[in-house]
Amino acid sequence: MHELEHASVIDGWVGGSMMIDSLQSMAARSVGQAYAVDETMRAGLEFALEKRQVDAGNALESAHGRMTTELVNSLRQLTAQLKP
Repeated sequence: MHELEHASVIDGWVGGSMMIDSLQSMAARSVGQAYAVDETMRAGLEFALEKRQVDAGNALESAHGRMTTELVNSLRQLTAQLKP
């Protein structure tokens, strides 16, 4: 093998090592991004579930308030009808 060919093989190996390092770095970034996406999705789901519970609680309170108002109005009407 000539000296130039030998140098080329060595340079290729060094370049290959740099390529592997680059791929490993890209893989590490991808793993980090995947983890961030997963955490964001989990937080979003937790928020949605919490919001659903709060909305359901608010709807229940609103319905309870309307029923109480209707009951009071019905009792007033009944009382008015029973008065002599």
